[in-house]
Amino acid sequence: DANTREEAHRRDMEVVHSGGRIQHALESHWADGRVHQTLFWGQGLRALDGGTAGMVGVLLDISEEAQARAALREREQLLRDLLESAPGTVVAADGSGRVLFHNQNALEMFGVDADTLAAQGMRARYADPSQRAVLMERLWREGFARESDLEMVRGDGSRFWAQLSFTRGSFGGQPDVAFGWCVDITERKRTAQAM
Repeated sequence: DANTREEAHRRDMEVVHSGGRIQHALESHWADGRVHQTLFWGQGLRALDGGTAGMVGVLLDISEEAQARAALREREQLLRDLLESAPGTVVAADGSGRVLFHNQNALEMFGVDADTLAAQGMRARYADPSQRAVLMERLWREGFARESDLEMVRGDGSRFWAQLSFTRGSFGGQPDVAFGWCVDITERKRTAQAM
């Protein structure tokens, strides 16, 4: 619009007069009739006598990259929505156990709030950390780890049995993320032991 063009011209003239630099992202209408996402870098130029001589600039069309980033954000939001609506517990964590995503069921199963889960990470949820290490080693080696029954720890310190399955993927631009699905099988274990 006219106000945006006027503001861009004002900034450009400041650079021309000061001899400074400018960098900004903008949308611009091109002769092809489309709106392009662009990055602009400019440098004010001085004449030999020290006066202003103008500005040199580079305009880079980043429309494809911007569209790809928007599509990635859209896919990640869809993935988040799907994982949030999953009937069981879902957690995505990096190799160190730092939680990148969890659904509401995870907070209920582990009996913690989101801040506690984020601060403690998933390592604190395993009764025997060495079992987690074995499970993660299998995940990183094979790309998945299915139906492992492990004793887990709730926020209040009580223990319960869970069946965990993992797959390896990427999330939020981060590679090597462990996606974990978890089901409380404590009652099943008790029933089996009572028989």
